[in-house]
Amino acid sequence: MKILFAFLLIFSAAVFAYPVDEILNGDGDNINVDEILNKIPDDIKVDEINELLRRIADIIFNDPAHVIDAPIVCPPGYKVNNGMCRPVMH
Repeated sequence: MKILFAFLLIFSAAVFAYPVDEILNGDGDNINVDEILNKIPDDIKVDEINELLRRIADIIFNDPAHVIDAPIVCPPGYKVNNGMCRPVMH
């Protein structure tokens, strides 16, 4: 979690280091993405960023703690049938 926070802190610092007045008062054509990315320190390696993103995706998509086994709740007039809410036939 500390790695994620550090990455977000460095990335946001690099993005927000770009002059805000140029973004707000400019015509929008003078925003240089390379200039923003160059503000990220060189000691952050691409492999480290890829590993961090892989870990985040692994936690989000594969961590059993994030799977909620909740019952399916249907609105009035519907009932659960094959895992989906279906209208009740009268």
